[in-house]
Amino acid sequence: MGLRTVDCRAWRGGRLDARIGRASLGAARRALASAALIGSLVAGPAAAKDISPNPPKPALDIAKAAKGIPTKPALDIAKGAKDISPKPALDIAKEVQCLAINIYWEAAFEPEAGKYGVAHVTMNRRDDPRWPGTVCGVVYEKRAFSWTITHPNRKPANAGAWELARIIANKVYFGLDKGRELWRGVTFYHADYVREGIQSAWRKRLVEYVQVGRHIFYRPAYAKAKSKF
Repeated sequence: MGLRTVDCRAWRGGRLDARIGRASLGAARRALASAALIGSLVAGPAAAKDISPNPPKPALDIAKAAKGIPTKPALDIAKGAKDISPKPALDIAKEVQCLAINIYWEAAFEPEAGKYGVAHVTMNRRDDPRWPGTVCGVVYEKRAFSWTITHPNRKPANAGAWELARIIANKVYFGLDKGRELWRGVTFYHADYVREGIQSAWRKRLVEYVQVGRHIFYRPAYAKAKSKF
C-alpha cells in the first residue's frame, strides 16, 4: 500500500477557505442585525417591540385596579345637617295671644292686680325649666289651668275684659310692667274657695305670698320678702 501525497497548499487553502467562510458568516449576521435595527427605526415603536431585549410592561389601569379596593361611602351632608338644623322661629303674636286668653279666662272679673298676677305666673313658669319653654306650652299644659279642660275653644264674650287682657299681656310679655319684681318667683295660685288640701302636693314646698281678689298666690319659701300690694 503506497503512501498518499498530500498537497500542502491545498490543505492550507482549505483552512483558509474555512476561515474566510466563518468570517463571512459573522459579517452576514451583523449585517442582518443592523438591517433589522434600521428597519425598526424606520417602522416606528411598533416594530421596535420585537427586537427590544427588555420590553416595557403595560401601563397600570388604575381605574380597573381600584375596583377591588373598598371605599367608605361619601358623607351625606344634607342628612347630617338635619341634626343641627335650627328650631323654627317663635311666633310672638301667638305667644302674646296665649297669654291674653289665659289672663281673660283665669281673671276676667278679678282686680287689675290679679290679672297681672296671672300673667306673671304664666311667664315665670315659661322661664322655669320645670315647665314648657313657651307661653302656649305653659297655658295648654295638661291640667295646668281649668278652663283649658272645660271650655278650651270658647271665645271671649266680654269685649272690655278681653281688651284689657290683651293690653296686660303685651306689657308683661315685653317686660314693660313696672311691677314685675313684685311677682318674681311666683309660680302657683288658686282660688280661695278651693278646698284645703287639693294643692297640698305643691303647697308643702311653697309659702303663701299674697291674696288678690279671689286668688291666693304662692312662691318658694326662700323668697320671704313681703308684698307691697
